Amino acid sequence: MKRTASILGLVVLLTYSNSFTGSFHWDDVHSIIENPHIRSLANIPQFFVDPACFSYDPDKAMYRPLLLVTYASNYALGGYDVTGWHVVNVGLHAANACLVALVGALLGLPGVWAGLLFAVHPLCSEPVNYISARSDSLCAFFVLLTLALHVKGSRWSWLTFAAALLSKEWAVVVPGILWLCDRYQGVKIRWDWRLWSPFVALTAAYLAVLTGTGFLGGSLGDPVRPMGEQLVRQVQALPTYARLFVLPVGLSIEHLQEYPLRAPGIVIGAMLILGGITAWVTRLGRRHSWHWAVCASGLTLLPTFLIPLNVIIAERRWYLVVGLLALGLSPWMARWKRITVPVLVVLALLTISRNAAWRD
Repeated sequence: MKRTASILGLVVLLTYSNSFTGSFHWDDVHSIIENPHIRSLANIPQFFVDPACFSYDPDKAMYRPLLLVTYASNYALGGYDVTGWHVVNVGLHAANACLVALVGALLGLPGVWAGLLFAVHPLCSEPVNYISARSDSLCAFFVLLTLALHVKGSRWSWLTFAAALLSKEWAVVVPGILWLCDRYQGVKIRWDWRLWSPFVALTAAYLAVLTGTGFLGGSLGDPVRPMGEQLVRQVQALPTYARLFVLPVGLSIEHLQEYPLRAPGIVIGAMLILGGITAWVTRLGRRHSWHWAVCASGLTLLPTFLIPLNVIIAERRWYLVVGLLALGLSPWMARWKRITVPVLVVLALLTISRNAAWRD
C-alpha cells in the first residue's frame, strides 16, 4: 500500500502542479477573505456551537465546523497567501485517491486503478481548485475513511462518521453506503447495536442541530423551488453529469441551469430509474462491483434531490461519486490496461488544462 500511495501522490502532484497559483473565487470572499472568525485559532471552539462563524454574512450561516478549522489553520500558517490553501486542497485530493485505492483493496478490487482514475479525472478538479469546495473533498476524506474502517470491521468508524458530518451535510447518507457495502460483501445484515446505534444517534443529533440552528428548516421551509420541480430538475441533470463523467469536456462552474420542464416524460423516466435502482439493490451481492458502485453513488446524490438548492448542476457534487464509480470500473480497467493507460493520460491532460482555467 505504501508503494500505491507514493504512486498516487506523485500522479496527483504532477496533475495539479499548475494549480498552486490559482486565486480565490466566488464564495471564498464571504467565507474566507472577509470572514473575521477564521483569523484566530482561539475561535475554534466557537465554530462548533455557532453556525454564523461560517461567513461574515449571517444570512449565509452553515454548520461546518471542521471545515472552518482547516480555514483557521491555513490562515494561521500563511494568512491569505493562496499557495498554502491550494497545498491543503491538493493534499486532500491525494489522500482521497489513496483511500479510494485502499477501499478497493479491502473489497478485493484492483484499487490502484480506481485511485488513478479518481486522481486524474477532470470532474474532480473543482474541489481541488476552488477553495470553498474543500467542504466536499474534506467530507469525502472522512466518508472514505469511515468506509475503510467499516470494511476492516472496526467499531470506531462512527468517529470518522462524526467528522464527516462536521464537514458537510451530505454525510448523513453514510450509514446507507455502509449497508450497501455489507450487501456487496455478502455480509448477513442484522441489527448489531454496538455497531449501528452510534450511527443512528449521531445522525439524529446532527439533524437536531441543523433544525435547531434553522439551517434545515430554512432550506425546506422556504425552498428556492417547489419539491416536485426540484425532483424533475435533478432527474434532468443526471444525463449532464453522466456525460461529464464519460466525456469530461466543457466543464464549468455555471452549467446551464434551467431546461424546459417536460414533466410527464421526466416522471416516467424517474419512475423507471428508481424502479431499476430498487431492483438492483434487492439483488446486490458479491462480485457485482459496478452494481454496488451505482447504488452507492445514487445514495450519495440523494440529498441534492430532496433539498432544493440554488445551483441545480454542480460538478463538486460528483466528487465522491467519481471515486465510487472508479471502484466499480476498476476490474475492467485492470483487465484492459492497454486502453486504460492512454485514457488516464488524456484525462490528466484535460485536468491540467482545467486547472489553468481556474487561475483567475
